Amino acid sequence: MFAKIFESKEYGQLCAISSSENDENKPEIRVFAEPDGLGVCSSAIMFEESDSGWSRRDTGFSKLDLTAAEAIAKPLFDFAAGMNKGEG
Repeated sequence: MFAKIFESKEYGQLCAISSSENDENKPEIRVFAEPDGLGVCSSAIMFEESDSGWSRRDTGFSKLDLTAAEAIAKPLFDFAAGMNKGEG
């Protein structure tokens, strides 16, 4: 499995992806969300590029649940709230 979709009462639909599609080709877990006023955004947890890093990414992704996805996405919504209030 490389993707998980969650329905959050607070944040709406969240999509988590296990990948290495970043500039450094490091293993990562990336969560996509759509905060008001910003469109689709993402936040990622990146791991070191090593056997341990790949393993930690895979283990973390297998355990990723709604609560964890919301925690990863929360800064995006906090930023959007500040922008919508003119604080950004």
